[in-house]
Amino acid sequence: VPLPLDPSIWRDTLLERQTPDGQLIAAILSDRRTALVYHGLAALDDETLGWLGPDRETLRYLRHQAGAFAVFGRSVRVNAGRVVVPGGPDAEAAWQTLTGADPARPAAFVRRLFKDGGRLAFMYDTVAHLDPARQRFALGTALPPASRAERLRALLDVFEMGRVEWNVETRPFSRRPLDASLVLSLVAVTERGEPRGPMARQIWTRVFHDSEETSFSETAPMGAPSNGDALPVDAAWLAARISGPSYDAGRHRLDTLLFAQRVFGDAPPADPALVVTALRGFTAFPALMLSMERIGATSALALVRAARHAADLDSIKSDQEREASILQFQATMGIVERAQRSGILSREAVEAIVLSLTSLPVTRSEGYETRLATWIRSDLTPRLGKPVLDASAPAEDALLAAMAGSGRARHAVPVIEWEGQRYSVDPPAAELRRLRRVRERQGGSTLDAALAAVLDGKPAGEGGRGKNPRVLLTETLVSLLYAAHLGDPDGQALQAGDVARRHTLTTVTGLTAARKSDVWMLPREQFSAKGWRVGGSLLGLETALGRLAMRRLDSSTMPLAPRLSTNERNTLMLTAALMNPAAVTDATRDEIAAAIARGRARATALRPDREEVDRIARAAGLSEWRREALAWALTHDPSTVVSRFSILELFWLGVPRPAVRASLDDWGVAVLTLT
Repeated sequence: VPLPLDPSIWRDTLLERQTPDGQLIAAILSDRRTALVYHGLAALDDETLGWLGPDRETLRYLRHQAGAFAVFGRSVRVNAGRVVVPGGPDAEAAWQTLTGADPARPAAFVRRLFKDGGRLAFMYDTVAHLDPARQRFALGTALPPASRAERLRALLDVFEMGRVEWNVETRPFSRRPLDASLVLSLVAVTERGEPRGPMARQIWTRVFHDSEETSFSETAPMGAPSNGDALPVDAAWLAARISGPSYDAGRHRLDTLLFAQRVFGDAPPADPALVVTALRGFTAFPALMLSMERIGATSALALVRAARHAADLDSIKSDQEREASILQFQATMGIVERAQRSGILSREAVEAIVLSLTSLPVTRSEGYETRLATWIRSDLTPRLGKPVLDASAPAEDALLAAMAGSGRARHAVPVIEWEGQRYSVDPPAAELRRLRRVRERQGGSTLDAALAAVLDGKPAGEGGRGKNPRVLLTETLVSLLYAAHLGDPDGQALQAGDVARRHTLTTVTGLTAARKSDVWMLPREQFSAKGWRVGGSLLGLETALGRLAMRRLDSSTMPLAPRLSTNERNTLMLTAALMNPAAVTDATRDEIAAAIARGRARATALRPDREEVDRIARAAGLSEWRREALAWALTHDPSTVVSRFSILELFWLGVPRPAVRASLDDWGVAVLTLT
C-alpha cells in the first residue's frame, strides 16, 4: 500500500504515537482525521511531498483542516520552492491578493488557503481543475485590469455562500448539488476567456427575473442599457445568480444559460428583446425548445414563433380542445423531427416546415379546428416525397417512409458476408418494415382515414367508428409518433394494444388534468395501480421509451444476471435511443478503434519516468490520486499498468486526429438533466 511521507512523520506528527510498521496503515485509517489527511496526501506529487514532509507545523495545521485538505489538497503543487498557482505566473498576483501570502512562501500560502473552513481552497481547487479558457474566465483576464481584483473577490464571496449548507469538515465528500464550481465548469467560453452567446447583463437580468415563474411572456423592446446592464456577465455575476437561489430556480437558470450558449453560440447578436423572449420560451416550453434545437431551427425569431404558437395552444379555453390541439401539434412536430433525423429533410426544409406549422391560426374556442388536418394533407405530406405506389394509405405511408429515412439519396446498399451468408444492409428499409408492422399491431385508423373524416366528412372506418373526427386524428397522430419509439413489433409494449392511447400530458401520477408546466416537460414513464404509461410532452418521447430501442440478441437461453448498474443501464438505453445511425460513419468508428489502439500502445510502453507519467495522466484525464497510483504501480506492480486505464481513457491517450475529432461526438453518451 502506498504511504506518502516517511513513517516517522506519521508517528511523530500526525498520529502522535508510536506504531509498528505493520500496523501503521491500520492506525492511519482507523482515525478519521489521519485518514482524511492520508487521502489528501495521496494526491500530491513527490516534489510537493518533499517540501511538505519536513514542515511539521504545516502538517499539524492541515490535520486540523483535514476535511478541506482531503478534497482540495490535490491542487497544492510546489515546484522549486514556489506554489504553482492556477492560471500560471500571470495569476500569482491575484492569488496573493486573495490569500494575503506570497506563493514564493509555500507554508504561509497553504495555511491561508485552508483557513476558515477551506472556502478559498474550494475556489482554488475549482479554478485549478478548469481548462485554460475557463480559468481565464474565472480569473477575469478579459476584464479591465482595474476591476479584476474586485470581481475575483466577488467570486470568492459566492463560494462563501454555501458555508451553511456544506460544512466541509463534517461532510467533505458531500457537496451541494448546484454550486459555483459546477457553474464554472459548464459555462461555454472562448479561448480568451469570454462567455459565448448573448452575454449582456441587460439580457440576463431580465431572463433571470422571476425565473421560478414558468409562464411565457414577451419582452418589450429594450432601451439603452444602464451602466451596470451594459457590462457583459462575468464569472462572479453568473455564479451568484445561478448557485445563490434555491436549487430549483438555480437549475432552471443554468439550463437556460446552457441552452442559450448552444443555440446562439457565436452567431451575430440578435435583438435583445427577441433573445429574452426566446429564452423565456425555453423556461415555459422546454421540450419544444429542445426539439427546435435538435432540428437546427435555432434563430431567435424561429424560437419565438414556436413559443408564441405553444402559448396560443395553452390559451385554448376548453380543456378537451386544448389537450387535443397540444397533442396534435406535439405529435406532428415529433414526426417532422424524426423525418429530419432520418436524413429525408434538410435543415432548410425542416425550418420551412416548422415555420409553416407554427404559423397556423389557433382560436381560443376551437383550437385548430380543421386547419392542421388541411396542412398535413396539402403542405406536409407533399414535402416528404412520393409515397409507395398503390399504397392504400398514401399520406400515412409517406410519413412512415420519411421517419424511416426510406427514399433518401444514398450510396449503394452495402453487402456483408456473415457465417457463409450474404446480407444487404439497408437500415431504412428495415425500419420502414418495422414501422408498418407496429402500425398493424396498434390497430385503429390510418392517417388517411382520419384526415378524410375531418376534412371530407367520410366515415372513419372500423378503427374509428363512432369517434369524433378530431379525436380520431389526435389518436392517429400520437400513435404514428409512438410507432417510431416502441421498438420490436413483437415486444411487450405492443402486447396490450395501442399504448399510445394511454399517454397523458401530466408527469405526476394521480392528477386528473394536465398542469401547464407538465404539458411541455420531457416525458417520463409512470407506473401506478392503473398500469404503465408515459406522461408529459410527446416531444422527446425517446427519453422515456429508450429502453424499448434495445433488443435481446439471443432469446434462446435464460439471460445472465445484470452486470450494469441501473444508472449505467438507463444511460446505455438512452444513448441507443438518441444515437442517429445516419450520423455515425465507418471512418469515425475506425478512428475511435485506432485511437484506443494507440492509447493502449502508449500505456504499454510507459516507464517510471515522472515527466512522462504526468503527460500521460493529463492526456488521459486522470485525477491526481490515480496519477500517483499509476506512478506507484510502475515501480511496484507494472503488470497492472494498462488495466488501470478505462477504454475512454485509452481513447484520449491515443489522441484522435483533429480532422475527425468533432465528428466523434455523434458516438457520445447521452445525458439528461437531473431535477
